[in-house]
Amino acid sequence: MGSSGAGPRPYTQRQARTIFLRVPYGEFSRVVAGKKTEFRASPRSCTQLWSVEPPTPVVAYAIFPGQRYERSLMVLESTWREPLGAAARPESLEREGQPSFAHFRRYWMKREKTAFRPTREVSVFRVRPLEPGEDAELAASLFERLYGEFR
Repeated sequence: MGSSGAGPRPYTQRQARTIFLRVPYGEFSRVVAGKKTEFRASPRSCTQLWSVEPPTPVVAYAIFPGQRYERSLMVLESTWREPLGAAARPESLEREGQPSFAHFRRYWMKREKTAFRPTREVSVFRVRPLEPGEDAELAASLFERLYGEFR
């Protein structure tokens, strides 16, 4: 056995775990309905998913006032970091469900209760609802990630 406990050399041990993605509560219903397929969040207030290989299932959840939780099983298609001002791209505005950059800027300031700084680095999550029957495809992908090298 390897001294790191990661598995016998020369093999790599991989693990699976439930992945949670926090969605701002004001956006939760639009995100789980598939009306908003991309959202931005401050790195301090969101899940950091840099080691996740999309597409992968995630439990999207929101904490509403009064500590009420809601959740939905979704698919994380991609995640990255970018300056907040990059949301001005037409595709990003459409995925955010905003008609214009001015609307997005006002929405962001109201949601975050802070000034809009276009150079501020934010986390971006692209998600979509889980399609019926898609769980088998995602399960096969997970199996391949965990055991594919041993086939």
